[in-house]
Amino acid sequence: MNAPLRPSAWGLLPDEWKPLCKELGLPPFRAAQIATGLYQTFALSWNDITTLPAEWRERLSQAFDLAPLEIAHIQHA
Repeated sequence: MNAPLRPSAWGLLPDEWKPLCKELGLPPFRAAQIATGLYQTFALSWNDITTLPAEWRERLSQAFDLAPLEIAHIQHA
């Protein structure tokens, strides 16, 4: 049986991380650290966001895929 797909972290907007952090039990300031890691330094893995504790990097890696987005289709005019 296939493992369930994890949602992509790239599918969330920066403002969506704060309520999600609260839901996951993370302090709200961690949302800013996640957003910085994703949208400013373009982390390639959760381990690249070293401002987060290792335990939470592991938990986030289990919950959200951080693989780069792939181009599905290029349309030429």
